[in-house]
Amino acid sequence: MIKFVLENFDTIFRSEKSLESLNKIILDLAIRGKLVEQNPKDEPVSELLKRIKEEKERLIKEKVIKKEKELPKIEKDEIPFEIPESWEWVRLGEIVDFSVGKTPSRHNELYWENEEYNWVSIADMKNGEILYSTKEKVSKKASDEIFKNNISEIGDLLMSFKLSIGKLCILGVKAYHNEAIVTLKVKDNILKNYLFKLLNSFDLLSESNKAIKGATLNSTSLKNIKIALPPLAEQQRIVEKVERLQELIKNLKEVYLSNEKSRVNLKKSLLTEVEKSNSDKELLKNLELIFNNFDKVIRSKEDIKDIRNLILSLAIKGKLVEQNPEDEPASELLKRIKEEKERLIKEKVIKKEKELPKIEKDEIPFEIPKSWEWVKLGEIGNIFNGNSINEKIKKEKYENLNLGLNYIATKDIDYPTSKINYDNGVKIPYEEIEKFKIAHKGSILICSEGGSAGKKIGIAEEDICFGNKLYALEKYYLELNNKFIFYTYKTSYFYGNFKENETGIIGGVSINKFKNIIIPLPPLAEQQRIVERVEKLMSICDVLEEKIVESESVSEKLLESLIKCEEER
Repeated sequence: MIKFVLENFDTIFRSEKSLESLNKIILDLAIRGKLVEQNPKDEPVSELLKRIKEEKERLIKEKVIKKEKELPKIEKDEIPFEIPESWEWVRLGEIVDFSVGKTPSRHNELYWENEEYNWVSIADMKNGEILYSTKEKVSKKASDEIFKNNISEIGDLLMSFKLSIGKLCILGVKAYHNEAIVTLKVKDNILKNYLFKLLNSFDLLSESNKAIKGATLNSTSLKNIKIALPPLAEQQRIVEKVERLQELIKNLKEVYLSNEKSRVNLKKSLLTEVEKSNSDKELLKNLELIFNNFDKVIRSKEDIKDIRNLILSLAIKGKLVEQNPEDEPASELLKRIKEEKERLIKEKVIKKEKELPKIEKDEIPFEIPKSWEWVKLGEIGNIFNGNSINEKIKKEKYENLNLGLNYIATKDIDYPTSKINYDNGVKIPYEEIEKFKIAHKGSILICSEGGSAGKKIGIAEEDICFGNKLYALEKYYLELNNKFIFYTYKTSYFYGNFKENETGIIGGVSINKFKNIIIPLPPLAEQQRIVERVEKLMSICDVLEEKIVESESVSEKLLESLIKCEEER
């Protein structure tokens, strides 16, 4: 297996997640009895269980622990997978003693003054590690009155069973702990090490016990967790093998992180070169360099996202296509937009609004070509939000209608693809559309508040009614390229500007602030060239993203093949 892993290192380990998966594979093989060979000379696990039972009966007799109701026998239909003949299925409560912690009242300062005893909270625990210190300590008064001196000893296992469920550590100091943590007392050191390694994964808990639901366990479900238990000698071999393989994973992770650092630096260097490009030809040459070094530079969807962001950034800075001196300047386009706006006001199609303040020099974030202009969104289009519909009324009146305009809410716009779902089953009948605001075909939509604010963006492909948490921009001048505005919305520059204007707990941008966001505007002819170039490059990014998905699939299959190799040993 090790040789196979090393030979296919770059293909298998495309992310840290792959290394985590390998660790899970090792633990999965361990709990199924497929990590080490069975030895018929090993003392059967039944003998270990006898000794544990005898010890428990002695402790009950001496009143060290209380006698509890016998745990239910494990039925055949409860067994999740086959184990070797020398193993046995047991419940955790059969082999481990539990004690749940407490939190002394915070109102009684005497419990927290003159601190003498370590007190563990979940925040103190690091999964799979030894715990040597705690952030808080409790007094002798708390020890006597709250904990009755029932302290957890060095070497005891602690496991969280609320919130950060399944977090496991081993005590390196004597300590009390809170009620979200349980102490697992295991008499046999080999068994303790085995449980410490294997209970270290919450996946093991969830797989072994269907009683675990939500974010908490209780003492009954904890005791009922099913454990596949090998003979003691095999437990020792498993722990040793797991430790060796986990050390290997640790070394592989160091190699991966070193390679990843080099790759990220190379990517940044190449992207910087692209951004510095002084001509159309140089830009394409530098982009081609990135695409040709795909395997060295691009490893994840996040890398593709970086390239997409760069393309859009170059687009709105006038660096994606060359300027043509014969293009009519954007200043002439702005004149026509203004004339068209005045006509629409005169014809009462739109209302006259207070003039937007002039753009000052200190507002301009970056340089643009001379033939371009900086404009405010409210100068180039009519911006308005839609109508909210009560959910009950929506179901009663507007769902499952055959005729009418589709009603589009924020949830119907996908992020990051910007695709709009028109088949959501909600329509506004034609006889009622006068009550609603309509975004006409070609309008640009953007979510104005909440978690998706500034992210969910789309272009209406038909006339629609739409929700109140969306802003629509309908261009004043029909020849203005709405796709250029759409791609501007998708730039990190625009998103950053949008976020700067957010207010409120939910997070939203007022319509007035939205209208005042400034964007660069190229000549009409250049807008078209930019959109064509952006779409061509985005389609290349789509192909690269598909390649990433394929590579991730290959990585998963190789990891699966590791499992099969080990299972067939």
